[in-house]
Amino acid sequence: MTTPKVLKVENLANILNITFDDGSVRYLKSNWAEELTDIFTPGKKKKAGAILG
Repeated sequence: MTTPKVLKVENLANILNITFDDGSVRYLKSNWAEELTDIFTPGKKKKAGAILG
């Protein structure tokens, strides 16, 4: 059994829609928006570089 290759990734309201070459579609929750709001929330100790890698 081989691992399917990703053909396309779309961001749909913080959910990644991932389409594979075997025709299957998977959904993955993206947490970048949560990290972005944590940066601007008073009292949170996240740095701006955290979302950039």
